[in-house]
Amino acid sequence: MTAVLAYVTAPVGIDAYQALGHELRAALESLGATTVLADHSTQTVNARVAQGANPVDASCDFVDARAATIGHCDLLVAVLDGGHPEVLVDIGMAYALGTDCYGLHLHGEAPDGLHTRMLDGQLRSVPDLLALLRVHLRFHDITVPERALRRKLHGDDEEGSDDQTGAER
Repeated sequence: MTAVLAYVTAPVGIDAYQALGHELRAALESLGATTVLADHSTQTVNARVAQGANPVDASCDFVDARAATIGHCDLLVAVLDGGHPEVLVDIGMAYALGTDCYGLHLHGEAPDGLHTRMLDGQLRSVPDLLALLRVHLRFHDITVPERALRRKLHGDDEEGSDDQTGAER
């Protein structure tokens, strides 16, 4: 089985959601996936500015690196809160690249908006999400050639890519 690279994104600044992001990361790794946890943009950009980078350049570099990381992933799992901008941007980038996207929504009504149509699945509990992802991971090998072709069309080179992505590994 080819290793799946999964990107996990959760709203920043909300401890419960960040903890859930870490829980999802551990659960995906227990299923055999390699994971990348979305980095906190404000901390990353501020650190670069403190080192002397131009704030606009630091922000653009962060977004470019985040898009590159998402572009190399096979799967995106998002903790949904209905409108957190970074999570929505991550979903949009993954969707645009043809990456499979799943959402976990735990509180209140399911979010209604464009991003929900971008999701291959939206679940309300971690066990339900993991059950769906187990099926997804079983069928991953079937889609590997198609995914490799799509990446070549986008100009991505999976092999030998040593780019720093700004994402926590």
